[in-house]
Amino acid sequence: MTINKQNSDNNFNDNNNSKSKFIIEERRRIVAKLWAQSKSETEIARELHCNVSTICRDIKFLKKLSQQFVFDLAKDLGFYYKSCIDTMDQIQQKCWTIFNDDRISQKDKLLALKIIKETCESKFSLIEKGPSVMAINSLQERVEQIESSNESR
Repeated sequence: MTINKQNSDNNFNDNNNSKSKFIIEERRRIVAKLWAQSKSETEIARELHCNVSTICRDIKFLKKLSQQFVFDLAKDLGFYYKSCIDTMDQIQQKCWTIFNDDRISQKDKLLALKIIKETCESKFSLIEKGPSVMAINSLQERVEQIESSNESR
């Protein structure tokens, strides 16, 4: 009987933890929305009927989460950069196929040329920003080296 009671208590605690996590996540979602509307910590606390210190902790958590998101995004920037250029190449190839097809109307051929022009401009813009992307990747590598050397100490 004590084992069943223990399992029951564990299930109860797991359910309470899940509910508590959900409540905190929901509050933080609302805090983020209200913070984005330029409301102060005090105004948010008043609206959510909780302590200002709770809202301050939530905002601190949300800022840290946002920083981690941007940091993780920067890690993959080179991949996204290359993927965008590859996609523009595919678009251009498809548009040239449309343009060179004798069965396609003049109107559609002109639209294909317009898309080719736009992808050329977009691709040039990306390539022009390439050195910045490479600098960010280089900084990312340095940060990772620093972090790994700190972990090994």
